Amino acid sequence: MISTIKTLVFGSLLHFCLTLDYIIFGVENSPPLETLRRSFAKIGNNDDTINYFTVNDASHVVDLDKLCSLLVNKRKSVPVVLDTGHVSTQMARLLTKLLNIPLITLAATLSEQIELPRVKGNFVVTIQSPSDVQGLAMRDLVSNMNITDAAILYDDSYYTLDTSADLLLVDLPVKYLALRLGSTVYRKPNATEAVETAESQFQTLASLSIRNFIIFAHPLTVCPILRAVENLGMFTRRFSWTIFSKVRQLPNCKVEEAQFLYAGADLKKTFLTDDKQLSLSDTMNPVDIAFWNQAANSVVDVFRSTTAKGSTKLPWNSDVCSTGNFSAAPAEAKKMVDEFSEKMAKDKSFERSNDSDHLFQVGMSMILERYSISDGKINKEEVGEWSNNEWVAEDETNFTVYGAALIYRVVVVEQAPFVVKVESKNGTATFEGYCIDLLKELQERLGFEYEVYESPDGLYGSLAENGSWSGMIKEVMEKKADIALGALSVTAERETVIDFTIPYYDLVGITILMKKPIIPTSLFKFLTVLENEVWGCILGAYFLTSSILWLFDRFSPYSYTNDPERYVDDEEKRKFNIKESLWFCMTSLTPQGGGEAPKHLSGRLVSATWWLFAFIIVSSYTANLAAFLTVSRLETPVKSLDDLVTQYKIKYAPLEGSSAMAYFERMAGIENRFYEIWKNLSFDESMPESERSELAVWDYPVSDKYTKMWQTIQDNQMPINISEAVDRVRDMSPDGHGFAFLGDATDIRYLVMQNCDLVMVGEEFSRRPYALAVQDGSPLKDRLNEAILKLLNLRRLESLKDKWWTENPSKAKCPPEASTSEGISIENIGGVFIVIFVGIILSIIVLIIEYIYYKYYHKEDGDDAEYAASASTTVATPSDKTKNNDWNSKIMKDEIYPVTAW
Repeated sequence: MISTIKTLVFGSLLHFCLTLDYIIFGVENSPPLETLRRSFAKIGNNDDTINYFTVNDASHVVDLDKLCSLLVNKRKSVPVVLDTGHVSTQMARLLTKLLNIPLITLAATLSEQIELPRVKGNFVVTIQSPSDVQGLAMRDLVSNMNITDAAILYDDSYYTLDTSADLLLVDLPVKYLALRLGSTVYRKPNATEAVETAESQFQTLASLSIRNFIIFAHPLTVCPILRAVENLGMFTRRFSWTIFSKVRQLPNCKVEEAQFLYAGADLKKTFLTDDKQLSLSDTMNPVDIAFWNQAANSVVDVFRSTTAKGSTKLPWNSDVCSTGNFSAAPAEAKKMVDEFSEKMAKDKSFERSNDSDHLFQVGMSMILERYSISDGKINKEEVGEWSNNEWVAEDETNFTVYGAALIYRVVVVEQAPFVVKVESKNGTATFEGYCIDLLKELQERLGFEYEVYESPDGLYGSLAENGSWSGMIKEVMEKKADIALGALSVTAERETVIDFTIPYYDLVGITILMKKPIIPTSLFKFLTVLENEVWGCILGAYFLTSSILWLFDRFSPYSYTNDPERYVDDEEKRKFNIKESLWFCMTSLTPQGGGEAPKHLSGRLVSATWWLFAFIIVSSYTANLAAFLTVSRLETPVKSLDDLVTQYKIKYAPLEGSSAMAYFERMAGIENRFYEIWKNLSFDESMPESERSELAVWDYPVSDKYTKMWQTIQDNQMPINISEAVDRVRDMSPDGHGFAFLGDATDIRYLVMQNCDLVMVGEEFSRRPYALAVQDGSPLKDRLNEAILKLLNLRRLESLKDKWWTENPSKAKCPPEASTSEGISIENIGGVFIVIFVGIILSIIVLIIEYIYYKYYHKEDGDDAEYAASASTTVATPSDKTKNNDWNSKIMKDEIYPVTAW
């Protein structure tokens, strides 16, 4: 069996010592080996023999056959192995177990320390070294601080941690890494290279989202570590730094700004020796030197007293190592281990653990101090003490306050109402909006802090041709941000590099934002129904018809004017002079009618012609007036995406780097791919002619709608942000040339709500949800998912929607939009009231003129005035034949109202 493990490569130093016949086993020239050499030189006697079994530090090769022979051949008594607990000694422990030899280990791995109390009847006595005790103290401190991640770093002075560093926080809910500090950092307090190495290591760990750093270091190693952390600016609340060292006093490292915890070993007086040569050096610190000296003295004293009654040789043959024929352990071995443990329990330098009779630890306490360095001035306070295997806080302080604050960096893109940037008078900027309120709700439930900053390029993030990402996606990918917050759409490309939470907002599609058409209003809108030429022709026809009526009445022998005796018995008698002709034609255009028609046939034909003309004109005008006003209110150049594609006056584009841009680009790519597939099939000469003929068509079988749109979008130059897009939409020329913005429906609805001159056009398409983005594989995703589900169940997200959309105080108060169900507005029909007012004013003026004329010019000629009044009424009822003949004769002679007067 031994032959199968004959030669092994060991990671570092090994130490074995046998009492009485001593074998000191270790790495050549190692500090612990040299310390043991000096210790055994002081406590040895003439009866003891000392043998050194060493390995080379470069090769780490051990011949186990030789070791086995050394353990079992020609021994004076039962050998006891003294082990320093390095990882390389695990095979040696296996050998001692096979040989059933008592084992004294000065540093067992953590897994062994956990298992030792459970093993009954074993021959192992464990004495934990100062490094192991500090490891246990660290484990308890981490548990009290309630942290969830940690990086454990140690230098060469904590070489025994190699066996247990990976298990220091096992069974605790902590994500952690255990690493050795860079070799150039160790004990080089003033070396620039040491600081640079530490900086590189800390930056790498910080990129892994580790916020709590625990360092086991030699006092001379602490200084370059502190300077490296200060240079990186990592002494903030986002990070926690705890340093364990084996000396109480921290050297002056000349650091200007720092905050950290320092746990220094405070050895009990019974452990320390009076050796004045034990001082801080580059090889060993006083704690380790005192431990090795005291361990050597205690072990030798205990075993000398244990074996003084007599010695027992091992009952094995010399060929046991080659045959592997091991016998049961002698009773003396078990008895020796029990006696050793009882006597070690009386040694004041060591304390027995409560978990096992064979488990001891160095009598050691630690003081936990909080260092606050500002402008080079050191301020420290004691916050706890390690005693009786537990931490006791000063003033019942909760250790959780010393852990790194859970601060997430949140990257946003300003886009109202999701994220709105508010600048105060002093120049500081804060953020508010729907997403910020959502972040506060998550903070309340998950208990974290956050720092919000804007995306450097102001973009959400898109994939470039060279494979790089931009915007918020880039920030999350490069671990500069923990959360991407905003109106961020979930897309397949983005999910390949980051993780999305469950959606916090409903499905949102793409729609069109345009400038609301300006409906021109005019008080005389009713006059614009007909063109000016038509109005001119109507006016000309009016005057022409009126003149013809007057002429026909003047010259027709059958008119009432020329032959009044013919119509003496008619009830209505009317002379069509110029005034009456104009009045007749005007009133014929209204439902009131023109009154008494001419008596002669020629005049009636003219009247009938005018009535037919008036009927057609009035009917056409009335029918077209309402339609004209309605069409002008509803006229919109673009009503859908298809309308936008088929016209050329209005340019269109989405935001650069937005999900809308990615949609059009992807759709164009899909169309091109379909085209290539169809083309390859059509020109594939390997296909049968009959199959190729089925693919031969005159028209392209796949639509190229999005291909043309994507080309147009690229030519139109996409806006960078919403503000630029809105400015371009508003910049519409009177001839209809303008810009249409293609964006998310929620953003466009908010813009329409804030701006009365904008309108959303068309139905939504390409609907996708909004979600938060986190780093790929981040455990934060599950925590956020759980919190968002709770908010959805409590309907808190609906309340936020109402707050920022329905009840938004900045919502613009726009005038109600006109609809087909509403009547004609006063702005378009108010001109008719102006006509009434003008007519009334003119009538008043005419009345004044009539009054003045009558008073000053017709007063002297009363008869003429009386006759004129009678004539103006066109009603003649004389009382006798004579008077009537005289009146008619005067009219025929043009003595009353001569024609020239009109």
